[in-house]
Amino acid sequence: MADLPDPPSPQSQESDARTVRSQDEPLLSRNIGKMPFPRAAKSWLETRRAYISPRTFRDYQQYIGALGRHFLESRLVEIGGDEIRSYQRARNTTAGAARINQECGILQQMLKRIGRWSTFGQDYQSLPEPTIRSGTAQPVNRHGRS
Repeated sequence: MADLPDPPSPQSQESDARTVRSQDEPLLSRNIGKMPFPRAAKSWLETRRAYISPRTFRDYQQYIGALGRHFLESRLVEIGGDEIRSYQRARNTTAGAARINQECGILQQMLKRIGRWSTFGQDYQSLPEPTIRSGTAQPVNRHGRS
């Protein structure tokens, strides 16, 4: 009886999956820019799954959900600095600066993937986040006073 080859190890299967994904990423990069934002975001997130923890994956899903409500009809190639600033202003009524900055960080990663970020990213400004004074739960404003 002929010997059967050993089944691939989980590590080699994961490595093979990463290789296939990395080979497909240039094609995906060209395509996601033209997709409606919710679909593009889902596709982008799937490419990240092998590189992030399950908790980070869930967090990214939440950030994408918030972004998707604002950019529902937009395509990534249509999103620029003005659209991001508009998102920050609109979202600032329902979320804090840290959360909005995290959401915009996801958008930044997606726009970098399609090569769009380099056209306006130098003008991007994250929202200022309050700092917490050591030993208190009081935010400190930029002048160092509560």
